[in-house]
Amino acid sequence: MQSIRWIGFTHSHLHSYQAFAERMYGRESYQTSEAYINWLYRENPHGPDLQKDFKVGVTDNERVVGCIHKMRLPWRVAGERVDVPAVHNLMVDPKYRKGLGFMLTMASFGSERHALIPAVDGPLADAYDKLGLQPIRVEWYRRVLKPLSGALQLTSRKLLGRGGPPRWFEADDTESRCSDGCSVRVAPPKELIEQVSALTHQTHRGQTSPEWSVELVSWRFFHPEGPRHLLVYLTEADELSDFLILSLGPRRGVNVGRIVAASVRGASQLETLLRAGIRTLKNHGCVVLLTYCADPGLNEMFTRLGWNGMARTPRSFFYHQTKSARFESYALMGAAGDFGFEAFCPQD
Repeated sequence: MQSIRWIGFTHSHLHSYQAFAERMYGRESYQTSEAYINWLYRENPHGPDLQKDFKVGVTDNERVVGCIHKMRLPWRVAGERVDVPAVHNLMVDPKYRKGLGFMLTMASFGSERHALIPAVDGPLADAYDKLGLQPIRVEWYRRVLKPLSGALQLTSRKLLGRGGPPRWFEADDTESRCSDGCSVRVAPPKELIEQVSALTHQTHRGQTSPEWSVELVSWRFFHPEGPRHLLVYLTEADELSDFLILSLGPRRGVNVGRIVAASVRGASQLETLLRAGIRTLKNHGCVVLLTYCADPGLNEMFTRLGWNGMARTPRSFFYHQTKSARFESYALMGAAGDFGFEAFCPQD
């Protein structure tokens, strides 16, 4: 078996990488898309380094058989602005996996001061545990919105190799108002984005969390080349007071919605937003709603509303270059990692 070298991605690797991603993730997966690479690395206002943050594992003849992606975000850590990239889409061709655990781990972190690993399972999670990475206290929630449609899509995927017709939010910049006082928008104007940014700063003051600037909110959720999201929000005195950000897209043949970001004052506001968000998702063909939440305040609200975390889930970690370092008080949701990337919609 040939050995693997981990090197920085260059455009010369594109076709080989796309062929590899198609084998590993499927022909229609966002991982195969050049638009995904452009958005993640070239459009990110935080200025990631393509060759540093996108690694490919290549054989001696330069064939791509592995990949590691990072989404680099600024976080606020003890009052300091710090890079905390989210490591995701770690994948190696099964033929080359034996003995790669430690090598893959080292290639993932490189010289990073901190890193987020939002969902890993199996031997890799065990390796992170043995290396002393900081486990993250996170709850995963699941709500099946259309049981029959979900069963049909899963059966179609299993028997025919394809699921239900993929669904995404429409690219519409108009505002829709719901009877319960909520509003929903796929392409909110700049003044709303500014209010989303300001509200996240207020909500997470004093906690270790992503620093959602106006530019970063625009890029992560509402960039025309990025994953498509829906802003569900309440206002008070003509100002944004509470919001959820939802994604929608196909995953393993099933149309999946996610709550990827939120800022709410209390359980009653969360309940109102969830009702409007779930109704909108169902209208767009969503089958199941998933939520990843490591925000203690929000998890308490979900509990008050009768939501129970899933029993068996992947594990999440913080990597720290200094082993004794720890994030004591933190708050994050799926948007800090790659959750919701199914919402990459094929460009017209």
